[in-house]
Amino acid sequence: MQIQALTAGAGAGTAAFDGFVHSVFTRACNIVQHGDKRLLTLATRDVGALPRGFQLATPAGFNFLDHVRIGTPVASRAGILRIHDSTLSVDTRSARPWSAISASSVLDFARKEVVCAWETAYFMLLEQRHKIGLPSQAMVAIAALLHAIRLRQGEDAARMAVALIGLGEGLTPAGDDFLVGFLAALRIAGASDPVHHAFFTVFSNAIAAAAFRTNVISRSYLEAATNGEVSEPLSAVIECIACGAAPEIVRARVSNVFAVGASSGKSAMLGFLLGAVAWEGRNPISETIHYIDRYVRSEIFALFAAQPHVGMR
Repeated sequence: MQIQALTAGAGAGTAAFDGFVHSVFTRACNIVQHGDKRLLTLATRDVGALPRGFQLATPAGFNFLDHVRIGTPVASRAGILRIHDSTLSVDTRSARPWSAISASSVLDFARKEVVCAWETAYFMLLEQRHKIGLPSQAMVAIAALLHAIRLRQGEDAARMAVALIGLGEGLTPAGDDFLVGFLAALRIAGASDPVHHAFFTVFSNAIAAAAFRTNVISRSYLEAATNGEVSEPLSAVIECIACGAAPEIVRARVSNVFAVGASSGKSAMLGFLLGAVAWEGRNPISETIHYIDRYVRSEIFALFAAQPHVGMR
């Protein structure tokens, strides 16, 4: 069975390589390339596009577990990826190049539509706060991270971010998932500010340098996020909040992110929503930013503990 690749995320190309199957799931297969040890993901159509991965035109009901075994050798030549002792092969030659976050994406909270879109996503996250999966030490680090960014203390912020790497359970630890969303938001929030650009460069470099502390799958996503590359579901949320989409569109996009893993999507969503307003701490520009400054930064633990629903106003 040969399947066409629909999209090729940043870092996925047609260059020849040899490798082996690292892990296999119902909707995804991870391959480690020999030499640079980089991870390449094959994903079913419904997963969407991924950084360092190919989204495949899989038929309905396709299951990677029926076709691929862990440890099996893999070879890619002339754009055809073949898996040893498997009938499955992938034609990557016609895959559409895909990149996650548009350079035009700007989080402008002076626009009421953007504030409304952010609020819609945040209320949805509050309803799911008990399923985020972040351990208590991660929440301590997040609170310190937000405080350091507010004060523009780059080294302290980087140290708190690095402390989150590898924290939590799951295939991709919740601390890593949080950082993926946080990096995506921080990259575009205040991006036109030279001070922000210098801060983000130091911040993201520190995370990339410490990514070895987590597993190979999570490390791949962290490294991609430092370059602004995230999965298509999270990218779609970022785009619709940045453009101030209608609440029903935001809810649909956020629901898609929540469906990723047991807690991965929710942790990434928390990271994005907090990262989106982290750079605004000195000069609140709306009731929403004031709320975040007052509650999320100083009372983040109570907000995501077993508390009644907290209103935005």
